[in-house]
Amino acid sequence: MWCRAGLDVASNALRVHLDILTHDLRYIVRTLVRLPGFSATVILVAALGIGATTASFSIANHVFLRPLPFPHSDRLVQLRQDQSYRGYGSMELSPGNYRDWKARRTSFENMGV
Repeated sequence: MWCRAGLDVASNALRVHLDILTHDLRYIVRTLVRLPGFSATVILVAALGIGATTASFSIANHVFLRPLPFPHSDRLVQLRQDQSYRGYGSMELSPGNYRDWKARRTSFENMGV
């Protein structure tokens, strides 16, 4: 009994929502045909929005989601030097410090800039 009532509600809800969608689509088409300037603006704004979203996702996918193009990229680390005694936070290595650190490395397999 409960299953039949649930199916009845689901089928009626689907039918009502499809009817509302059909009415909305007819209204949209009538409005766009009646107002060509508005139609062009709507299409242009939608195209710009879709293009900007696609570009943003492509950049985010390339920068954040793809793995780095190095073998064992999970073992990569970034070295920074502490400059808090000068009033700065951590900073990138200067070329001289990089050469010194690379010459004296014992904890890292290799270093690169």
